[in-house]
Amino acid sequence: METYQENPMLDLSSENMRCGRNRAVSGVGSDVATVVAGDTVGFKSSGRIGLDIYHPGPGLAYLSKAPTGMGVRDYDGSGDWFKIAEIGLNVTYSALPGNEGKISWDLRGRYEFMIRIPERTPPGEYLLRVEHIFPSSQWNETQFYVNCAQINVVGPGGGRQTP
Repeated sequence: METYQENPMLDLSSENMRCGRNRAVSGVGSDVATVVAGDTVGFKSSGRIGLDIYHPGPGLAYLSKAPTGMGVRDYDGSGDWFKIAEIGLNVTYSALPGNEGKISWDLRGRYEFMIRIPERTPPGEYLLRVEHIFPSSQWNETQFYVNCAQINVVGPGGGRQTP
């Protein structure tokens, strides 16, 4: 079964919105990366022809801790998620007459999305989800590009995760 697809997801009610298509099938055979709380990790665009992130829209990152007694390889992401990063609009203004400023999406044109794992993240195994959203004014045409990594966070913790 193919687990990689370039086409966006459109159905917000699909379980595939958690971590991408067929994640429940592919997660079992994936590695778990050890990450120190406070470290920066990244997701890289790796389309078949090596495209950058060419759609406008925000990028977001979330964590969901695997339930006690269950490894992250077996976790389907059905628990609570909390946001740890967002990259969105870049707005610059100019005082010059006739130049109202510039609006751009910070993620557009990049090949990777870098995310800092919060220093106070409690130790444990998590799903790390990234999503890029291409907004659309048309009904049911907003495009979601979603993927997950399985990570084991180590460090002192001390924080609380809240949805």
